[in-house]
Amino acid sequence: MSTSPPVAVATPSPPRTASLVGFLVVMELASGLTQGWISPLLSSFVERYGLTSADANWITASALLSTVVCVPLLSKLGDIYGHKRLLAVAASCVALGSVIVAIAPDFGLLLAGRVLQGAITAFLPLEFAIVRERAGERAGRGIGLLVGALTIGASLGLLLAGVAKQYLSLSATLWIPAVLMILAIVVLLFLVPETTTRKTGGVDWLGAALLGGGLVLFLGALGNGARWGWTDARTLTGMLGGLAVLVLWVWVEQRVRHPLVDLALLRGGGQGLPLLTAFVFGAHLFGSSAPNSVFLATKPRSTGFGLGLAGSALGGALLVLGATMFLGTALAAWLTKRLGRPRRW
Repeated sequence: MSTSPPVAVATPSPPRTASLVGFLVVMELASGLTQGWISPLLSSFVERYGLTSADANWITASALLSTVVCVPLLSKLGDIYGHKRLLAVAASCVALGSVIVAIAPDFGLLLAGRVLQGAITAFLPLEFAIVRERAGERAGRGIGLLVGALTIGASLGLLLAGVAKQYLSLSATLWIPAVLMILAIVVLLFLVPETTTRKTGGVDWLGAALLGGGLVLFLGALGNGARWGWTDARTLTGMLGGLAVLVLWVWVEQRVRHPLVDLALLRGGGQGLPLLTAFVFGAHLFGSSAPNSVFLATKPRSTGFGLGLAGSALGGALLVLGATMFLGTALAAWLTKRLGRPRRW
């Protein structure tokens, strides 16, 4: 009696690495455009909600505060439950936040939408994990394409937001990134495969709560200090309370089994100078975004200062920043090879 060999059941083949990276590039173009879309519109937010330049800084700061928690938390959850799944969650948060920003009737709801948009910075680490599992040692080129797509998208956002502002209402202009993000989610859900590698371990929910709460308390009091008074009880309580919570967070992170942020890595590996440089650069880049946008758009005849740029001219002026950032990214690897590795600090 003869037996026939088992027949393998055909399964749909996953997309090739090049196609996969192409689909993720769509995500990063939408991500970059969304991130670059806000800066040219800051002066319009000031007019709509009657804000000061200090208030307008919170439009940027609220999203940045969210990223501090979102990046390590969503990356960890992606390792446990699947990177595509968490990328879809992050993109859904960004899409919802973009809709809220477009329809927000008051400044508080606008900031809530911006907090949700902060999940956008978790896109890259989750995408890197997807590409690395598929491409292995050849993932470097795909990762470079994703970073380049982000930079190009941000540059397009700076330019196109200024153009859209010239011809559309503020609400209609703000709907554009929301629609693009929803379309990117469709591409992700139907064309990007899930990763199969999973890691075990818990999620440091306490660390996430302490880090987020401490930063909100401290920076909220710091940002309102000039309005409340630097010796006001609210200012002092918020700043001291925020510092106390952050100290508690450091204590917890050094003792928990699966920390949100591995502080041991920050203490070693010669990362002191790079981290300090990144801190100073970030303070300059993001701290000046609102005043710069307001100054460029303000009409000097009515206020005595500003350049009075509008529409595409405003977007073009801000595009210079995006172009130089793209150039720096492109030259970084070449300069490192030419000048040698930096000293360890």
